[in-house]
Amino acid sequence: MAVAVYRGGIPADAPAAAHESVGAALALPDGGLREQAREAFTTALHSASTLSAVFALVTAAVVLTLLRKVPRT
Repeated sequence: MAVAVYRGGIPADAPAAAHESVGAALALPDGGLREQAREAFTTALHSASTLSAVFALVTAAVVLTLLRKVPRT
């Protein structure tokens, strides 16, 4: 998911290397593209972190719900 968000933040006319990695995009001489790559990377990282946090909370809720039915020993 993070890769898709990153690639969606890079302009379509950017070099192929910029679509493959943020490191390659930062190595290019175009300052505007470097800024877009940084922004796309940050957005992708935030999206992945948010999705992971939601998944962890849902998993915790399911586990707590299922453990209520287990008798105490």
